[in-house]
Amino acid sequence: MLEELLRQLVSEEILTLEDLARRMSVSPPLLEQMLEDLARGGYIESIGASCDTGCTACQEHSVCALVQGKRIWRLTDKGFRLARGSTPATSSG
Repeated sequence: MLEELLRQLVSEEILTLEDLARRMSVSPPLLEQMLEDLARGGYIESIGASCDTGCTACQEHSVCALVQGKRIWRLTDKGFRLARGSTPATSSG
């Protein structure tokens, strides 16, 4: 399930936590836990950015994957590799 989450995050689409939870058929709290698990594994990271200006004016627009209130998650290089299938999974999901 964590690999599926990474595949969702690598898409060009920027999602809210609620949208992604609905898409993956999980609760927002479970999705938050999954995101924390991926962050601990070095697959995603939280970036300090604000979503007050809208995506087109944001300097992080090109790397943003998930907006969670004032928290934005993006994939690391390790996360991109796993999402694209070139690195073996280290976590069952």
